[in-house]
Amino acid sequence: MAGLIPGTVYVVGADGALRLDPDACLLVKDQGGVSPLKRPRAPSTLSSRTIFNTPNPEGFDSDAGFEIIEDPARRLTPPEKRVKTPILVDSEQSRRPASAPVVGSSGRQGGLESHLYPGPEPRVVINLEEKFEQQIEDEFYRAAPLQPAQRLRNAQVVCGPPRNPPIVLPLLEIDAFKHENMSLRAGKTVELTDGTFIKIAKVIKNIRTDEVTLRGWLLQRCTDLKGLLPFKLNEVCFVFQVELDDRRSVLEQSVVEIGIGSLVRLRRLVSTNFPFPHLRFPKSDLPFVSDQENKQYVRTSERLVVRWKFTTFYKNAWERMKNPMYPVHIQKRILERLSEKECTHGCFMNLAALRQQWRGTGGEPTRDSENILRPISRPTAQTCEPQFECHECTARFHEAEDLFGHFQGAHRARPAQSFRQASVIEILDEGKNRPSRRRRESRAEDIEGIGKRLGPVLSIDDESQPPSYTQRKASAVKTRSSTVGRPTITKKYTFADAFCGAGGTTSGAAAAGLRIVWGLDMDKNAMATWRHNFNAAYYEMWASEFVKIMDARCIVDVLHLSPPCQVFSPVHTREGKNDQQNFESLFACGPIIHNSRPRIVTLEQTFGILHPRFEDAFNSLIQILTTYEYSVSYQIVEFANYGLAQTRRRLIIVAACPGETLPELPASTHSGNRVDGLKPLNTVKNVLDRIPRLAPNHDVAAAARRTMWRGRWDAATVIPTITCDGGMRGHPDGKRGFTERELASLQSFPHDHKFLGHAVKKQIGNAVPPIFARVIFRAIAKHLEELDARERVA
Repeated sequence: MAGLIPGTVYVVGADGALRLDPDACLLVKDQGGVSPLKRPRAPSTLSSRTIFNTPNPEGFDSDAGFEIIEDPARRLTPPEKRVKTPILVDSEQSRRPASAPVVGSSGRQGGLESHLYPGPEPRVVINLEEKFEQQIEDEFYRAAPLQPAQRLRNAQVVCGPPRNPPIVLPLLEIDAFKHENMSLRAGKTVELTDGTFIKIAKVIKNIRTDEVTLRGWLLQRCTDLKGLLPFKLNEVCFVFQVELDDRRSVLEQSVVEIGIGSLVRLRRLVSTNFPFPHLRFPKSDLPFVSDQENKQYVRTSERLVVRWKFTTFYKNAWERMKNPMYPVHIQKRILERLSEKECTHGCFMNLAALRQQWRGTGGEPTRDSENILRPISRPTAQTCEPQFECHECTARFHEAEDLFGHFQGAHRARPAQSFRQASVIEILDEGKNRPSRRRRESRAEDIEGIGKRLGPVLSIDDESQPPSYTQRKASAVKTRSSTVGRPTITKKYTFADAFCGAGGTTSGAAAAGLRIVWGLDMDKNAMATWRHNFNAAYYEMWASEFVKIMDARCIVDVLHLSPPCQVFSPVHTREGKNDQQNFESLFACGPIIHNSRPRIVTLEQTFGILHPRFEDAFNSLIQILTTYEYSVSYQIVEFANYGLAQTRRRLIIVAACPGETLPELPASTHSGNRVDGLKPLNTVKNVLDRIPRLAPNHDVAAAARRTMWRGRWDAATVIPTITCDGGMRGHPDGKRGFTERELASLQSFPHDHKFLGHAVKKQIGNAVPPIFARVIFRAIAKHLEELDARERVA
């Protein structure tokens, strides 16, 4: 927006360009009326939007100075002005245009790769507490309201013609074109002046003007994706944008068009699904002595390798053209490995072989066939470049836990403690040739201490007892299995729930027919509930302690992770009580995945983590998955569309291991508009009417004694999101509060799911609704069955 003249009226033309509009009228603030420019004329109808550029004396984001004025040609009254104002965030990240094809920039010069967490300010861990989380979520949808139908009709004028229209005269597709010393033809890859690349699909010439343009697919360096992928030299990624109302294929929609004036040089490109570092540029016989000169030579001259494609899905062209502060206009994003048809000939690795390389022979271990499980081993030598970089000093490490150990030893102030247990990284083997760092070696007595401390709280099945580091008592606890409303499906695929809480996700997985193997959580109340309802191994400990005792019997087909919503923020200055352990829990997700080797990983998080303030933390969470070469998809899901009687929205992340394909999230089953034959939204009344009178945790008398907001309300609707305190609403009859069972039922827990311990409302509010977990895990099980059936036939 640089170069615009303050106090000047512009219009957005059909081609998206800004032009002066001498005929437009606008509301003048000082005079309170309509002041014409030059002389009174009919209002301009060239565009449905007029932009008035106002000076910005306060130094805020330049976008905040643009006032969007309704088209005067469509109104009889003076136009209304709507000013976009930031609420919580004024960051560089929130100012980037969302519709731009380039995702980000590394911000480093001379071929150096970007930091994971840019910025000079110190950053420490904070917890997204409930009130702050709700504030962020409310801000998302207050700042980006749904567009009315009139706006969508107007958007057709703004968006112009569809992308990549058919080639008709005077345009003509030609086989090749010579530009400077470059022979441009389909299949070639060219580097652009902005550091991105285009793989050419078509060379087009305008026979009237002799202008030549290129159509092709955009690629960016992995180092420019702001930490979504590990930073590796000359590794690139396809960047696609898809409109769901466009019936063309993803590749056809995602073609971009550029002029030949922005070309720099031709580049060699290899497309593959081989794991890194296979097929990368040769590291021997480089022409220079200096590492820096060789790195620059590799960046500009050696071959590029693409293993990933990053696809963003929008509802329509209008949504794609938006530039909101929050990404609520995005339907879904997928970061996945290339398919066979997208790979260079001879550079595709069989998917079954990829999965076997990751999980070992068999590929689908279960507790009934432990003989196919291979022991988990760590590589004895590192054959690739370090993947993790410290955001404080740029030191690089091969393992996430080693980065954590370095950060703790070199950059983090340690709280005063009389004794500190061994951290997650201190029990794991070291690779060779790693940077020197301060770290305390683990001692045998530390491990013995962990075993003694966990003896009273660790209870396991007779069938899957983990290795014992001390002679402790481990009693096998057999509890009754809940059967009400649960199917009698043969439980083929195994499931584990890390940070399981009271068992919302586990309940849904059991209902979907998965075999529950183990659960992990540190909350003693939630863990008491979980172990009462599920006959499986349970671990009441911090995740950083759990990874030390994991072995091959922890391998599962499906793993769910709900780590604490820990984020990095420059505004948090006071260290919380459990910051250390929560920090370790977040970074322990990588070792948990490494040791359990799941085919599919699911995560549920508050969508507040998509807030621009927490972009680094979210991208780090995704990089934990992509470091192990998991394909990842994520989207915001409204659980009411799947039968939950709540207005609950959450970020759902699904990841597939090397050799697996991503399962599709099932389509909505319920709708408030009763469209497409979907069921009506479930209501509070429907849920409450089905609760048995003698269900556990259903103490009506106790609920009547509680101080609660009282007042009747319509139960033939959904309820706001149930939070850890149970919410502010009472029973619809206005005479009492909700019972714990009623809250659990509104969270879709089975009626026989009994809650133990204290803080039951917190257990319920923190849980993933089982009704949605059942839907997604049924889809995952079906997806795995179809893949395995095809492999058996082949």
